[in-house]
Amino acid sequence: MEKLFKEFNAVSYSEWLEKIQKDLKGKPLEILDNQLESDIEIKAYHHPEHYQLNDADFLRNLTKETADWKIRTEFLASDSNNLVLNYLNEGVNSLGLVYTSTEQFQEQTKEVMFEHIDADIRFESSATACEFEGTSTQILNFDVIGMNAKKGNWNLSLDDFYVFFQKQSKHKTLWISGYNYGWSGASTALELGLSLAHLNEYIHLLRSKDVSLEEINNKLVVELSVNDNYFLNIAKFRAIRSLIALLFEGYDSDYSGKGIQLIGKTNLRHLCVNDRNTNLLRQTTQCMSAIIGGCDTVTVDTLRNADGSPVENERRLAKNIQHILKEESYLDKVIDASAGAYAIENLTDQLIEKAWNIFLELEKKNGLIAAIKTNWVTQQIENDRKRMTEFLNSEKSTLLGINKFQSTLEDWTAIESHQSSGSGEFEALSEFRLESVYKQKQLSNG
Repeated sequence: MEKLFKEFNAVSYSEWLEKIQKDLKGKPLEILDNQLESDIEIKAYHHPEHYQLNDADFLRNLTKETADWKIRTEFLASDSNNLVLNYLNEGVNSLGLVYTSTEQFQEQTKEVMFEHIDADIRFESSATACEFEGTSTQILNFDVIGMNAKKGNWNLSLDDFYVFFQKQSKHKTLWISGYNYGWSGASTALELGLSLAHLNEYIHLLRSKDVSLEEINNKLVVELSVNDNYFLNIAKFRAIRSLIALLFEGYDSDYSGKGIQLIGKTNLRHLCVNDRNTNLLRQTTQCMSAIIGGCDTVTVDTLRNADGSPVENERRLAKNIQHILKEESYLDKVIDASAGAYAIENLTDQLIEKAWNIFLELEKKNGLIAAIKTNWVTQQIENDRKRMTEFLNSEKSTLLGINKFQSTLEDWTAIESHQSSGSGEFEALSEFRLESVYKQKQLSNG
């Protein structure tokens, strides 16, 4: 790799620190550090003396053939065919669909040319998952582990999944709902570790049925949440490819990261009802970080109406955020644009180490399924929720428009927190909204 700016003298780490401390004018160096997530240290200064980067470190995401990504919009089973076609005509090229019956699906997707777009289809029962007949290869989402974890009951078995896997052999059928852990409040490292263990449960099953690692690789789709820390998000999506490669190495595979379909979905936990327009800023920066991190597909999620349906204007704006980032910001032109940035490389390495250790801890507990059933998973997520709540209410972290810079032009709306009913076999994953745990303080100008 060619060294640029050879005419400038190199600066040692000690000289670098001396200059930083001089600019701080007596303030401690520690004010440049923060630790918004457990065990992840975010520093604002880095120096090449601390890094021995080689080409492998710079090439984490260069297994991708292009920097382009798919713009994904999710639809309810009740959404009309006209709405789906309108979004396709307006530039959406990845559909998130729900299948309830053959009749419903055929009506909703009439005139949709699946051979020219991406589509993932979610099923909620073994019967519907097995009855589906697609004319072209699609992504099918029948993640029994994820569905059971959200319901608090183990109603769907791994055998149900294997029957589906065999029946739908021409499709990509190994969907890992890592997003659910972030949606429930897991930190970045915890979401990555749980997602890796989630995948490993399916690998154990499929290898016991003599399914090859190559087939598992080619059918793999991983959906992760996009959270509020811009640089940590970038590192997160770079780290997952390395983590999956490490997992495959444990099965004596030379898996290199190719084949994985990586989907980023912005996390609802950071969206707010109060000062609602600020959500556009959050959605934009989260979307940018997912793209720079190397996602193949991105979903910008939105707040919902009382009946669970999206607010249509907000869904339209969410779609247009991605058009602006692609057509006006040109984020589709450079593969792995953050490669070699010391701060990003440092965060990526930290996440790989922390997530891998969480995965190893889960293996000692007999895997993810056992940890879900004994409530170990929800206990770890609850710890992360408490930390985020403490940081929010002590103003160590900022949720714009909520704990800082509240709008005086709007009446405050109290948001109820979502809690698991606790009536299942184990504690279910439940939605966590940061806004709902904020203890509102009197406005200084009120």
